[in-house]
Amino acid sequence: MISKRIRITILSIAVLIVSTLAVLTVNSAENGWDATYYNNRNLEGNPVVTRVDSNINFNWGLGTPDGKITPDNFSARWVRTLNLPAGRYEFTMRADNGSRLFVDDKPIMAQWWDHGLRTDKAQVNLAEGSHTIRFEYYEATHEAQAHLYWSRIG
Repeated sequence: MISKRIRITILSIAVLIVSTLAVLTVNSAENGWDATYYNNRNLEGNPVVTRVDSNINFNWGLGTPDGKITPDNFSARWVRTLNLPAGRYEFTMRADNGSRLFVDDKPIMAQWWDHGLRTDKAQVNLAEGSHTIRFEYYEATHEAQAHLYWSRIG
């Protein structure tokens, strides 16, 4: 016969395991960017690579994101929906060549021209709930880098 204390302990462990799995399942749905890569600067035509990137923090140097992608004159689009608490958020994009950022389809920053590595920041107020973040990038020639970060302020 199992004592009441052991049954409560077993039940507590089972609840902990189930709740941990639920949190991991919810978080895994939000832990990735739908990425599409194109062999042109304009995000046009059919993508040559589609994948999920865990974050946007790339320094390809003179290389390429994938063997199917040309090392110069390519573009990429990353899209992700995040469930965020209300607040003011600062977005930082760092890129060597063109980049632009949209939140809920509204343009936040755009540096869509050939340039060396630069960092740009913008702040935006967001209501609590789901927000779609879209980051677009193109590589012209030479070094290729694309980075996107954000943080809640205050």
